[in-house]
Amino acid sequence: MKKPITDKIQIYWSTLHHNTGWDEYNQLYNLYDELYKNISKTDIKQNLLVCPAVSQKLKKTFFIKTPIDCEYSIVDNKIIPITKEHISTEVPHLPSLKDNFLFVLGMFYIFFSKENINMTLTSPFFSQCNYTQYGNIVPGSINISKWFRTINLEFNCYNSKIKFTKGEPLAYFTFDTNKNIEIKRFEMSEKLNTLSETCVRSSSWEKWVPLYNRYTRFLKSRTDKIVLREIQKNLL
Repeated sequence: MKKPITDKIQIYWSTLHHNTGWDEYNQLYNLYDELYKNISKTDIKQNLLVCPAVSQKLKKTFFIKTPIDCEYSIVDNKIIPITKEHISTEVPHLPSLKDNFLFVLGMFYIFFSKENINMTLTSPFFSQCNYTQYGNIVPGSINISKWFRTINLEFNCYNSKIKFTKGEPLAYFTFDTNKNIEIKRFEMSEKLNTLSETCVRSSSWEKWVPLYNRYTRFLKSRTDKIVLREIQKNLL
């Protein structure tokens, strides 16, 4: 007998930037729950948050918050912090679009599930967010049951500066499932770091191998079982 779609799915997640002073910002927030706090009581039957097509998307979307106010200037393909307090940045490669600039913000995340599920990273599409007037997160999607790698917050900037505001949504993580989601946080161990780095480095071994092939190798080597076992040892 098939399980009902109301079954629960567990999503494991962790941060890799280890900034203990940002505990409030090392959390995942459910988009639907946050929006519902400000729901309008006028004509509730016509409210977007009541519409199943909208609400199901929002309930499967989680976000992180920007930890501090910080601003950067972009000059000659270099990113320079303007504010005294700022998050570290990296420039992993040249721009992909003319007159644009790519950089990675020093906040890193990782997700895993024992059930077959895709996770999509995007800029906040349903939140007030200051930085999107300067640039956007490079979107991407991976199957978090078949791959275990760091999620980088890479930004494509189309302005000469970019400004982030403390407390605003920074990135959305949307999970493609009909099930209810239970978020479980774990601590990255040395072994989990090694497994993650192996997935990250695989792109340097064979640059043009499709993700599908990498997923197949990941499962055939039973790395998914090893990752899950190690995560369960390190649940918070």
